[in-house]
Amino acid sequence: MAYGGARPRRPRDEDFKLSYNGGPAAHEGPRYDRNYPPINRRHANGSSFDMPRGPPPPSGQQFGPDTDIFQLVLSLQHTVEQLRAQVERGNEENRRQRDWFEGRLRDMEMKGNWTARPAENRWTRPRAWQVPSPAKDTPTVNEYLQRTSELDDALKEGTSLAAPGALCRFVEHVGDLCEAIQPVKVHAVAADLRCGRGVAAAMIAAAGQRPDREPDTSDIGEIVKQEAAGMGTIYHLITKEKSPHKFHKRPEPFLVNVKKAFSKLAEVIRDEELSEVAMSYVCSGTDRLHRVWVLEQLHHELKDIPVTVHFYNKFESKRWKGAGQLFEKKVTVEETESGSIPSSNGRQTVNSNK
Repeated sequence: MAYGGARPRRPRDEDFKLSYNGGPAAHEGPRYDRNYPPINRRHANGSSFDMPRGPPPPSGQQFGPDTDIFQLVLSLQHTVEQLRAQVERGNEENRRQRDWFEGRLRDMEMKGNWTARPAENRWTRPRAWQVPSPAKDTPTVNEYLQRTSELDDALKEGTSLAAPGALCRFVEHVGDLCEAIQPVKVHAVAADLRCGRGVAAAMIAAAGQRPDREPDTSDIGEIVKQEAAGMGTIYHLITKEKSPHKFHKRPEPFLVNVKKAFSKLAEVIRDEELSEVAMSYVCSGTDRLHRVWVLEQLHHELKDIPVTVHFYNKFESKRWKGAGQLFEKKVTVEETESGSIPSSNGRQTVNSNK
């Protein structure tokens, strides 16, 4: 439907007589709107006249047999144009978001320490983690990067990493740490005791309350003990000062604090003469540390202590499958009794020969 003329004409007397119900509507005023250009109509005999456009009828207005056909057409056209404008605004928003994602992906791909998702998943938010690079002022990070490369080869080839004459044993389970049968459960937290994500949040939810300790009053390596009904004793191991201080944000102090925390944890286990401990894969979840490196550090600290450490994870990881076997002299992968692990699947992935 084409519009006639570049400028709307001035209202005429007959415009004041038009209404949606076909009769006079003096209280509604003229059916002329400066925002709507007039429409050029043409009769069958060749003569033409202009019909001004107007807003749609009020909500609930019913069209009857006496309704002016031109007003009906104008109302329908107004509705169609409104829908078209909404679609156009939605398309413009989609284009803006697409341009933002493309620019974001280009920026990340330009940096060598970022890894974007494959092309088929480019429209999802990429989970790219910044990997630290070797530097002269970060000796711990340099050692970590070199060692993790060697540990990847050991995990791929199945090379044993157990220390000669080690007294500690590592056993991996597929299950929930909160439901472990061991009376002592260890996991890592920050000194601010925020416990908002990962295993820390799950432990607080299962315990039903937070530890009785003021935030930011604990030192690195300190253990905040909490007695929970039905769960035993929870050891909150302080491994960093603030929850946002992840490994990829502050790599050098993070590794130093983790080593210090593992050393103090070994002292507590030795002093309390614990024979069994349930533990998560500390600092290898949301903190993104290399899991085999974490196990190696714990094995180094606990090798002279006769303790069995049970590592729990809800799902069996393909990336780290068999990591605990590297610290056992002779291991077999087998199914255990149904009651050995209180989890949904009740399956133990690694079990040492007795």
